[in-house]
Amino acid sequence: MTRRLAAATAIFASLVLSSCAHYQATALDPVKFESQFRARTLDAPGLAAFARAQAGNPTLEWPPKVLDPDNLLWIALFFSSDVELARADVAAKEAALVTARQRVNPSVTAEAGRNKTPDSVATYSFSSAFTIETAGKRGLQILEAEKALEAARLGVWEAAWTTRAKVRTALVAHYFAGRRLESLRAELAVRTEIAGIWEKRLVAGEASRPEVESARAERAGLLSAIANAEGEAERGVAGIGDAAGLPTAALGSRRMDLTKLEALPGAGELPIATIRKAGQVHRADIRRVLAQYDAADAGLRLQLAQRYPNVVLSPSYLFQEGFASYVLGATLDALPVFHRGEGQLAERKAERDKIAVEFRALQAHVRDETDSALTKYTAAVSEWAATRGDAARVQAGREAGAAAALRAGEGDRLDVVTVRLGSFGVKRAELDALERGQLALGALEDAVQGALGGWMRMGEVK
Repeated sequence: MTRRLAAATAIFASLVLSSCAHYQATALDPVKFESQFRARTLDAPGLAAFARAQAGNPTLEWPPKVLDPDNLLWIALFFSSDVELARADVAAKEAALVTARQRVNPSVTAEAGRNKTPDSVATYSFSSAFTIETAGKRGLQILEAEKALEAARLGVWEAAWTTRAKVRTALVAHYFAGRRLESLRAELAVRTEIAGIWEKRLVAGEASRPEVESARAERAGLLSAIANAEGEAERGVAGIGDAAGLPTAALGSRRMDLTKLEALPGAGELPIATIRKAGQVHRADIRRVLAQYDAADAGLRLQLAQRYPNVVLSPSYLFQEGFASYVLGATLDALPVFHRGEGQLAERKAERDKIAVEFRALQAHVRDETDSALTKYTAAVSEWAATRGDAARVQAGREAGAAAALRAGEGDRLDVVTVRLGSFGVKRAELDALERGQLALGALEDAVQGALGGWMRMGEVK
């Protein structure tokens, strides 16, 4: 019997030791992380496969010769630190679910010794304890962990949409900075021509020095505006790199096609009722908070179940003086004598009620955000249409009139060129209106978390 007990103890000890996880040290190296970031390129391992999965095109050419909003979004989602953090949260919640599914491990006790009788009789005992969870505690633990995992997975989509918003905003800033720079450079050519005309008139005695100096000052001011616009355009490229999670050098001189920003869907083309419903039902943060509420509710039910004690069965074997005895003990674990967990129950209920309040506040915020964004977008589209239409027609009429007067001998070249200056103001007003429209459309897309413009659509991100 002694050998059997010793063998059983040895086997049990070996099983316990063999199942132990081993600690592996991992150090955080800021210098290494910074070097890894600076080394990022469009040829990064895994990026091509991710982009093809997002595009739904297994034969997609990668790296792309031309960068557009869609493939810039895929790059950003691949490198996004926000998405990476959300995925880490998912991994933690998956581990917590594994923990919730585990049953309570049994315990084992073994004893051996001798008594102090003249015969010095040997005594051996072996006992174990098995916990039986009552009131469905294990199922509620699993449900709570599953809902927490669901909320974490929705958090990945939420982080992905935040990344999309950053990319879109950076693209809008870069595109319109470039368009303004083009307009200013075109205006510079006209300003230079005007200054030349005044200088010729000064030589011919047909103009005064102040008139020439005024033309030169206007040209110099425009040069300063061009320098500022060039800096803004350069910052726009850096902003795209930051939003995409890439060093600016990784973008290189690769051409960008941002022509999709040149148009806006009409306010009447947007399904207003669907937009409002989408904001109230389908946003990731709305669904995430709902999952968090379900998790808190499961936690409250679990705390209620804790009032019912678990049953611990403890079969034991005792060998003494040549006789063996077998005993089955039963224990009610943690009897609710001094308290019934009122404090813990109140905490769980307060946590669930707090999430309910957060949900109502979030819905109100989404409703206000959607209505405000929709109003601003409708106004921006109307302003853009008016600028493109009436203002452009008036300017075109003025230019045509000046040209006709020149042909009829009733005007001169300076009059024609001066009238042309007005076209740059009109074009920049149109650009500004279009930019405001794109920003308003981006805000509306963020309010409902949907690609209303028909581009920068996101595939599955998990």
